[in-house]
Amino acid sequence: VGAGISRGFFEELGRNCPALEELHAERCLMHMLSLASPVLRRLAVISPVSARMVTVVPGLEAPRLTSLRLDIMYGGEITYGLETGVGPAPQYHLPALTEASLRLTDTSANVHLPDHQAWDWENRKLIAMFLDSMCGFLARLTNIVSLHLHGFIAMALLQKESQEFPVLNNLRNLHLEECDVGLSYQVLTSILRNTPNLEKLALHWCTFEAPPIMNRRKEMASSKLHGSTTPAVFWCKKLKSMDIKCRKEDETHMARVLSEISKGMAPEQWERVKTSDTIVSVE
Repeated sequence: VGAGISRGFFEELGRNCPALEELHAERCLMHMLSLASPVLRRLAVISPVSARMVTVVPGLEAPRLTSLRLDIMYGGEITYGLETGVGPAPQYHLPALTEASLRLTDTSANVHLPDHQAWDWENRKLIAMFLDSMCGFLARLTNIVSLHLHGFIAMALLQKESQEFPVLNNLRNLHLEECDVGLSYQVLTSILRNTPNLEKLALHWCTFEAPPIMNRRKEMASSKLHGSTTPAVFWCKKLKSMDIKCRKEDETHMARVLSEISKGMAPEQWERVKTSDTIVSVE
C-alpha cells in the first residue's frame, strides 16, 4: 500500500518473485499497469498513482491468473489505459481468468484542470481512448464466468465500430453497478444478446443516458414501419435470476428495462425468472 514500484518490476514479476501467487497493490506509484508472471493467481490493482499524464498496458501475461480486480481513475490529471492504437499490439494471455471486478472512477469534476480549449480537447481525446481501451480489454476476457463492472459508461461497454458489447460466451454472472445502460436500453440489450449463457444479472443504481446511435434508430423505425418478417429470436435463453436496485426516480425506467428483457425470452421462461423482492427504491 502506497509503495513506489520501480520501472520494469511488474513486467519481470515472474523473475523477481517466482513463487508469488497473490498480489495486492493499492495507491502505489507505478509507471504502467503491465505485468508478466507464470504463477500469479490473484491480482488486485487499486487506485494506482502515476507520475505521467497517460500510461498504457502493453500486455498482461498471466496464464494462471484466475481472479482480477482493477480500480482505475480517469478523466483527471492521470488517465490509465489498457491498450493503445499506437505501437505494437498489446499481448494478453489470460486463459485461466474466470472472475474479474473492474471499477472506473471519473475524476474530471473533482480536480482543477487548465481552462483552455486546446487542453480540453486533448483531455476529451484521452478519455475517449481510455474508454475504448476498456471495451477492448473486455473483449479479451473470453473465459470469464463472473464479471462485476462499476462506473462503465456506454463508450466503455460498446465497441466503437459495431456499437455492440463484446461476445462473452462463458459469462454466467454479470453485475452492473452505476453503469449506463442507455436511454433506450440499447446498451443492456446488446449485452444480453452477446452473453448467451448468462444466468444471473444484477443491475444496481444504473443510469439511462446514452442515446442510441443513428443507424440503430433507423433500423428500429424501419422495423416498426414494415413489420418483422422473421420469427422472434430469444437471446436470454438461460437467464434464471435478476437482482435490481434503483433510485425512486428511476423506477419507471427499471420497469421498462424488465419489459425489454422479457422480450428476449420465451414467455414460459420469463415466468420462471426470479425477480421478487429485488427492487429497492431510495429517495
